[in-house]
Amino acid sequence: MRFDPLPAEDCLIDSHCHLDAPELAPDVDGVAARARAAGVGQLLVPAVTAGTFDDVLAMRERYGCWIAFGLHPIYLDRHLDEHLAQLDEYLARHAPAAVGEIGLDFYLPELDPARQEALLVEQLKLARKHGLPVVLHVRRSADRVLKHLHRMRHRPCLQRQRAAGASLHPPGLQAGLRRRDDL
Repeated sequence: MRFDPLPAEDCLIDSHCHLDAPELAPDVDGVAARARAAGVGQLLVPAVTAGTFDDVLAMRERYGCWIAFGLHPIYLDRHLDEHLAQLDEYLARHAPAAVGEIGLDFYLPELDPARQEALLVEQLKLARKHGLPVVLHVRRSADRVLKHLHRMRHRPCLQRQRAAGASLHPPGLQAGLRRRDDL
């Protein structure tokens, strides 16, 4: 079972699916098949660490899904400086659909905000260098993310919205952010 590289206009696209997650491994074929049977024409599978870049590539090979490479803020303790160079290499060599999942998470107090912001800025630079949109993780950090997007003039973006019923304020909409349930 493979997803269509250019799905029909009237299909659903899951813009954020961690199909490579270890907990899905025992039934990943079933998960993909059920998504397809439910009318999902394409999936975007974002990486979260450099260690998952090859897993995401395997999902594209196996299912034909769109992929993204990025260094997720929740896994900050796993990211090394050399992972940015590795990310740059993967973006150049493997033609992903986006850079992601990247962003800021100010909900978890153990995550260093300054280090998160530095990592976000470097990944936004890579997205611009490669002409790619970004898939964002934004939790209790919308104003800071918007500041960086505005400063770097980066658009378009897809924001992962975690809170039920939450909405983007006008500056977010003006910056090109879209909640994934708005698409």
